[in-house]
Amino acid sequence: MACKPQNDVGIFGTPQEPFFNHKESGVTPELLEQWLLDLSAMNSERLNGNTKDCFKSFKHVDLLYKACDRMKMSAQVKLLAVEIFNRFMTRHIEELYTHVLTSDSQTKRSDWDKILERIIKQQALRITSCCQIASKLTSHHRIISVNRARRFLCELGHNYTAGSILQSELRILKTLEFKLAVLSPLQYVETLLEIIGHNDKGTDVKLYHSTAIKLLYLFNLKRSEICEKLFKTVCTSENTQLQNRVSEMLSDMLLLGTAVITASAFIMDMSTTDTILENLSLITKIVKDEIVDFATVIVEVVQENKSHTP
Repeated sequence: MACKPQNDVGIFGTPQEPFFNHKESGVTPELLEQWLLDLSAMNSERLNGNTKDCFKSFKHVDLLYKACDRMKMSAQVKLLAVEIFNRFMTRHIEELYTHVLTSDSQTKRSDWDKILERIIKQQALRITSCCQIASKLTSHHRIISVNRARRFLCELGHNYTAGSILQSELRILKTLEFKLAVLSPLQYVETLLEIIGHNDKGTDVKLYHSTAIKLLYLFNLKRSEICEKLFKTVCTSENTQLQNRVSEMLSDMLLLGTAVITASAFIMDMSTTDTILENLSLITKIVKDEIVDFATVIVEVVQENKSHTP
């Protein structure tokens, strides 16, 4: 997958979208295959771990998106910042709770309430710091500086000093042990689109890219609604194993990538949906029924929200 020549956007410009299946600078089939294997392995490792998505609620994601929009960040930054924030907050809460639980304090309940109050007050700061880190991981020049972050926080009514903003960023990095090899669903979507375009030269996968990004935004914002619909679709009985599978489906980035692309194909050109679905199932080894269930729910949520728009 190659990017547009920089001349299209200026010497220091960052392309707004990938340029798929470039004849001269596109990747080889061998490298594509290795990318997919690596992404699949990382996805499996994530699913087998204790990763929770507790901090991907609407209020968190909505504020994060607004921060990125206000500071004119790319889709890559938005979607990556969601993952960084979720990972940080999960570990941050666990560490603080363990600290209070193992302390000798006689007022543990009161101590924990005060910590929770502080965490809530720092929410905007932490989200902004995660956006800063994501911007540095995705761009060589268009990053969120301390001054830009400070101005944004001031607009929200938070008067943080430059030192406080730097300390927040450092706190996130230390909590994550500087392990920032974080993937977002967009990397799965773009890799799968590149493979589809390579396997089927007649498919202009670029057509699905922008729609897929919008669907990823929607997925993060409407996660609880999508989760509820998936439960109704998959769980026809009180089967605990099936219920656990639905929770896993929501965290499965490879499955999400296939579902988003399938939904994009349905929205952009319904006649291509079956072909795209068949290709995705062959590429990922994910059964078509699961992809269809997930994609159908995403399309339903799109249609419902569209009908509710004034």
